[in-house]
Amino acid sequence: MSRSFIVSRLAPEGVSRALPLLNVLRPGSTVQDWQALAHCATGSDDVRRALQGIMVCQSGTGYIRGLFTYRVGGCEPAGGGAASRTLCVDNVIALGLFDTPATMAALLDTIDLLARDLACAEVRIDVTEHPAEHRARDVVDAFARHGYADTDGALVKTVPPQGPEGPTTEAAGSA
Repeated sequence: MSRSFIVSRLAPEGVSRALPLLNVLRPGSTVQDWQALAHCATGSDDVRRALQGIMVCQSGTGYIRGLFTYRVGGCEPAGGGAASRTLCVDNVIALGLFDTPATMAALLDTIDLLARDLACAEVRIDVTEHPAEHRARDVVDAFARHGYADTDGALVKTVPPQGPEGPTTEAAGSA
């Protein structure tokens, strides 16, 4: 049976529904911890909201199956050169009994689209809290299939330049 998912920006009223996923990543997190992280990630003005946020992946029935936090930052490439925009992603998680790979694929596809929509040249997913020997093989394989390289505590992917057809999705719904 094929599953459909909706990946959209986390709305403020949905923050408490996403706490169980954060507890898997950060055991013992309180509602207050999550609300503070969500407030920082979603920004307090239109400019910050456009460059950072929380995306959630929901099943067709509304259950949150995965999420990631993101922000756009600048970084100077190794070896010098012009600074470029980087989509910095943290707190990536996908859960489910049978649909975890599909949930992760939906999140990774959304990260790609978001990076293009935000004109980023690179995606950097912080994995310093998850040493390589503790990462599930299927998760590592999913990132590799999506073009990520494991480098120095981060999974990194170069984003190809946007073609003339423009962005293929809008990454700013509400969950």
